[in-house]
Amino acid sequence: MTGVRITGAREIARAIDRIQKVVDKEFQDAALAGAKVIRDEARSIGEDVAMSDSPAGHMVKGIKTFKPEKVGKSAFRIVIGVKDKLWYGVFPELGTSKMSARPFMRPALDNKAREAQEVFAERMQKALRKVVRSGFR
Repeated sequence: MTGVRITGAREIARAIDRIQKVVDKEFQDAALAGAKVIRDEARSIGEDVAMSDSPAGHMVKGIKTFKPEKVGKSAFRIVIGVKDKLWYGVFPELGTSKMSARPFMRPALDNKAREAQEVFAERMQKALRKVVRSGFR
């Protein structure tokens, strides 16, 4: 069997490495942008439904998007929730024996999941177009 020489393989490998660097950098930013869509909806619902009465009213501002957490070689998780000091935000979400549930997090996800995915996809497409325009440099 004779050896086959592939020309340009080194350049292709370098281009793939550059694309991967852009994807790695932009992926988390794009995911955070999508998560913020859901966070903002949770805040809006929280104002209207779950946390409009005092003292819980300040909890709306406590709903945040936490920093991405690495959960594997190329995977991470983004959590949207209330700050630790506002742990009691779970009560309106799930209800108690004395209070019916007034959810704000789950409806936010249900209402805005598609929009969050679209924001993520748009950001990633923009980043990839930038790489293509740069000639993979």
